[in-house]
Amino acid sequence: MEPAQQNRLPLIVRQAGYPDIMVETLADASRRYCERRDQTGLGASTFPEATLIREGIVVGRISYNGRI
Repeated sequence: MEPAQQNRLPLIVRQAGYPDIMVETLADASRRYCERRDQTGLGASTFPEATLIREGIVVGRISYNGRI
């Protein structure tokens, strides 16, 4: 697989109590997480962080402010 194709492997944004979101970039993961956060209206103490997963491996997390 070429390096450019490896960067396109899908990321999964996983959050307890919510459906997984498939994204291709970290920027998209942050944006989609923040959209969900804003739609729920929940605060930092009640809206869960998300885990980023690529090929079954946890590669990061997204905090309440959308930071990865």
